Amino acid sequence: MFGLTSAARADLSKVTVTTGAGDKVVVKHGLFGRKTTIVKDRFGDGFASSKGILGTKNTEVNVLGNRVHSHKGILGTSETSGQTILGDSFQSHKGLLGRDTNINLSGVNSLLNRYLSPKSTDGSSQLPKLAPDFKSMPAPNNQSDLNRPAVNPAQTTTGSPGN
Repeated sequence: MFGLTSAARADLSKVTVTTGAGDKVVVKHGLFGRKTTIVKDRFGDGFASSKGILGTKNTEVNVLGNRVHSHKGILGTSETSGQTILGDSFQSHKGLLGRDTNINLSGVNSLLNRYLSPKSTDGSSQLPKLAPDFKSMPAPNNQSDLNRPAVNPAQTTTGSPGN
């Protein structure tokens, strides 16, 4: 008599599917229309979504170390945040009085500083060497190769198959 209504009782369920490779799908139906869906692969990449009562909604996506999280609350508030594999991050919060956004690009900045700085602390160059160092190459052994004139293609004769 004081228990749950038949509609709320029918909504309580949880389904989990797991593969031998480590992939996983979870779908939960909770009280009062709350629903959670989680999909993950063996590498940790995945998607998670949950919807609650009064219109609240959470969504999270993880792919190769990059993450985005979104939350929608009641009365029009929302929050979105993310982080890259390099360490960059952003966060945006929208409340009743406006939006506040923070962006941190320290990961890209440190990567650029590492490869574009001319000298490191020990005096060696951080840039990769793309061309060989000709000063350290040994001199040619045969001096006759250096004195040989270049071949002019117009002066060369080629035999034709009929001759």
